Amino acid sequence: MLFIVLAIGVFLIVFATTKFKLHPFLSLLLGTLFVGFTSGMPLDQILENINGGIGGLMTSIGLVIVFGSIIGTILEMVGPLYE
Repeated sequence: MLFIVLAIGVFLIVFATTKFKLHPFLSLLLGTLFVGFTSGMPLDQILENINGGIGGLMTSIGLVIVFGSIIGTILEMVGPLYE
């Protein structure tokens, strides 16, 4: 039964992103809330797991995102190198 709930959650994420043009972060959040509620988790545990997952992701690749944004901004200011 849990596999069916996970499959519906993934379908919900894809459907919300493609058909409703919802931001991918919001559709991921909506999908995780759906799976959490339908699997029977209490709300405080759902929010704790979401917070732990996002926090763990940002600690591992957060600096890569920040440095990539900085390099992209610098390249945008400099302009094309070859014309």
